[in-house]
Order: sequence, then C-alpha cells, then structure tokens
Amino acid sequence: MASENAETAAKAMERAVNQFGGQEDAEYIVQHLCSMHRTLNQAFVSRIILPFVRQMAMRYNTGCCDARNESACKACFLMWEALKAEYGIEDGADFSLPMV
Repeated sequence: MASENAETAAKAMERAVNQFGGQEDAEYIVQHLCSMHRTLNQAFVSRIILPFVRQMAMRYNTGCCDARNESACKACFLMWEALKAEYGIEDGADFSLPMV
C-alpha cells in the first residue's frame, strides 16, 4: 500500500495532467522539477520517470494500449529500447541510475 504522501502526490499529478489547456501549469511543474537539487533530479528520474517509461513500454510491447494512449506507449517503448542499449539493461532486470 502506498503511503499517504505518495497517494496525495499521485492524485495531484493526475489532477494537473487532467486540466485542459493547462500548458502553463505543466511548464511550471517541469521547471520546478528541473530546478530541484541535483540529487533529487537523479532520484526523480530513477524512481519515477524510468519506471513509468518502462511500464508504458511493456504495455506497448504486450498490446495493452489502445488508440487513446498508443502513441504514448510507443514513445516510451522507443525510449526504453534506447535506454536498454545505452545502459546495457537486460529484460526483466532491476535498473536505476547510480546515486552519488
């Protein structure tokens, strides 16, 4: 079970993404996340972004997408394939970026 903080953060992100015409908010979120401490940047990409990309790639690979998210799943599949090649990731292996 996710912690209360994780659930709150996930629901807040869902609300932010669900706002039509919310490009300004999206840009603010991106800028804020990119301005976090560099160790937090690394952790965010390693713990949130890469697992999201990996899971969406798996959905594309197994046909668990439809016309509404096929392009997103395909983009993640292409990113994941590039990441696997760059970092030598084996299928099914746990992977995270190194922390300094």
